[in-house]
Amino acid sequence: MSSSSRRRGPRGEGLGKRLRRSGREWGLWLRRKLHPPAADVVYSDRYSLGHPSIPHDPLRSDRIATFLVSAGLIAWPEVRRPWLASIQSLRRVHSDDYLAALHEPGVMSKIVGVDLPDDEVEAFLKVQRAITGGTVLAANLALETGKAALNLAGGFHHALADRGQGFCIVNDIAVAIESRRAHGFSGKVLVVDLDLHHGDGTEGIFGRDENVHTFSIHNRAWRDREEGEVEITSIALGSGVEDAAYLASLETHLPSLLERFTPDLAFYLAGCDPAADDTLGDWKITSEALLARDRRVLELLDGIPTVVVPAGGYGDQAWRHSARFFAVVLADRGPGEDTPEPPSTEEITLTRYRMLAKLLDPRELSGNEGPEDDEDELAFELTEEDLVGSLVGTFRQTRFLGFYTLHGLELALEQSGLLDRLRHLGFKDIDITWNLEDETGHTLRLFGDRHHKELVAELRARRDRKTLDGLELLRVEWLLLQNPRQEFPPGRSPLPGQEHPGL
Repeated sequence: MSSSSRRRGPRGEGLGKRLRRSGREWGLWLRRKLHPPAADVVYSDRYSLGHPSIPHDPLRSDRIATFLVSAGLIAWPEVRRPWLASIQSLRRVHSDDYLAALHEPGVMSKIVGVDLPDDEVEAFLKVQRAITGGTVLAANLALETGKAALNLAGGFHHALADRGQGFCIVNDIAVAIESRRAHGFSGKVLVVDLDLHHGDGTEGIFGRDENVHTFSIHNRAWRDREEGEVEITSIALGSGVEDAAYLASLETHLPSLLERFTPDLAFYLAGCDPAADDTLGDWKITSEALLARDRRVLELLDGIPTVVVPAGGYGDQAWRHSARFFAVVLADRGPGEDTPEPPSTEEITLTRYRMLAKLLDPRELSGNEGPEDDEDELAFELTEEDLVGSLVGTFRQTRFLGFYTLHGLELALEQSGLLDRLRHLGFKDIDITWNLEDETGHTLRLFGDRHHKELVAELRARRDRKTLDGLELLRVEWLLLQNPRQEFPPGRSPLPGQEHPGL
C-alpha cells in the first residue's frame, strides 16, 4: 500500500494545474498537435454544484470529462478552461433590475424550485456564470477554428431577459451570441434546441431578431408565439414520443430550414432528457436514436462553426448519453465505426476518484516534506513522530493508518468533493474526528454539526500485513453512511441496527 511515485507539484499547487502537469497527458497532447481532435473541449471544475432537492446530477460534466480523458480522446492540457462570465456580458442580455434582484429573498428560490440560503444563492450564481463563460469561450473557439466546440455543461434556455425559470438563472446561449456581436460578429445564428423542454427563454429573447433563428422540438410549449416574432420554429410533439416520430420530425423540419436560413454560427442544445431512462422526461427515446439524432444534426451543420452543449438531462445516467455523443465527435467516427462506450456510472465514479488520488500530493496528506525534485516513492511508513513513547514501553499513534494527518484527511475529502456533497445536503458545520487507540483499527468520524449530535459517516479501517504473504491490505472493518435528518419513506423498514436512511 503506497502512494504514486510520480513527482508532485509544490505544496499549494492547484488541482487544475496538477492535471495539466501529468506527463502522460502531455505526451498525448504532443501527439494531438500532429493529429488534433475534431473539436475543442471546454470544461471547468467550477461546473459542479447540486442540491438534494434538484434532480440534476451535479457531477455530470465531471463524469463526461473523466470518460473523455480516460478513453484517450482528449488530454487535460487540451481542455480549455473558461473564466466566469462577466457582469458586463450578462448585462447585454439581462436587465439590470433582474440581475440586481437575484440576491433578494425568494427570487433565486423561485428559479430553482427550492429555498436557498444566501451562501447557496451565490454558489448557484457562480456555477451558472462559470458555465456561461464556457459557452462564450466555446463560441469564440468555434468561430476561430471553423469547427465544433463542446462545452461540457450549459443550455440554460429558459432564462428570459428579465427573469429566470426552470433552473436557468442566466441564458448562456444568448450571452454568448451577444458577446460575439459586441466583438464584431454580424452573421446569422441558428439555435437548434433538442432538449425535451421548450427553449422558450432563447426564443423570447431573439423572437424579433431576423438574424437569429430558434429551432425547438419539445414535448409541450412554454409560451405562445407573439406578434412580430419572425425566425422561430417551435414544434410540440406531446408526451410518450418514440424514436421514429422524433427522428421523422427532425428530418422534416431542420434540413428545409437550413436551405432557407443559412447561419454563420450555430448552437446545438443536445438535450438528453428525451431519453427513456431520464428521471424527469416523458418520452421513450432510445440511446441509439439519441445518438442518431446527434449525428444527423452535426451532419446538417457540417461546415458551420458550431457550439454544442449538453442541455437537459436528469438522473445519474444522463451523462452517458452526452459522453457517447462527444466521444463520436472527438474520435471523428462515422456511423457503424467503433467508439469507446461509456462505462457504468459506478465505474466512472471510481475512475474519477482514482484520477483525483493520483493528483493528491502525499506531502499535503501526511505532512512529510521532501525535496521538490525527489522522485523516490513516498510509501506509507511510520515516522519518528509515530514512535513517540515506544522506547519506554508505550506506542502512541499520531496519524490515521500511520500516514494521514487530520489536516491531510480534511484536504483529501475537500479535494474529492465529498465535503461539498455533504454541505449540499444541508450539513454546513462538518467536523472530523478520529480515534487511533482502538486495537481493531483506526476510526474516522464525520459529523454534520459541531456538537457531534449528527453522525453522517464512520469508517474503521486497519492495515493488514498478515493475510497475504508479501502484500499489505487495507481492511475495512466498518463503514457507516447515514442521513440523521431524514425519515424512512413510507413502506420501507430499516435494516437490523439501522437508525437512519442511508446517505
